[in-house]
Amino acid sequence: PDYIEARLLLANALARSGRYNEAISFFSTIGPEQDNYFEVQHYMADLLDEAEQTDKALALLNDLFMKHNDVEALIRIGDIYRSKENYGSALKAYNRAAGQIGKSIPEEYWYLLYARGMVYEREGEWNKAEADLKAALVYRPDHPYLLNYLGYAWADQGVHLDESLGLLERASCL
Repeated sequence: PDYIEARLLLANALARSGRYNEAISFFSTIGPEQDNYFEVQHYMADLLDEAEQTDKALALLNDLFMKHNDVEALIRIGDIYRSKENYGSALKAYNRAAGQIGKSIPEEYWYLLYARGMVYEREGEWNKAEADLKAALVYRPDHPYLLNYLGYAWADQGVHLDESLGLLERASCL
């Protein structure tokens, strides 16, 4: 019980075999004094969501943000809402995360730009979507999903068709 690495290995094995509640029990024994606390908490939230305990996952992530100013928790909240196609709530979470980060989103949070861009596009706010997707592309110019998303979005809009084709060709080669 005192060997943290053993608990983590067991929890991961349980999670891989679909035994989410048992995995969560082991993960919940990892305290904030441990180096991998936030990583474990994020994974626990993923497992809770996977186990159809989304409210508990959201509560866990909100608690992480409130107690530890964990911006990654806000991004994950947005991801959960986006996966459920609740784009309005996803956008609120992503914008809150962006507000916590500051005026300029640094490279370590490139994914926030990508995810928020997808949500803006789904919400019909194309100018904001395009701005975020292009900003993410600066950080990850060879990310196949990002290239694909922006390429098809431009094609759907009927704009930048040559560039769109170029992005889609690049994505298909990666």
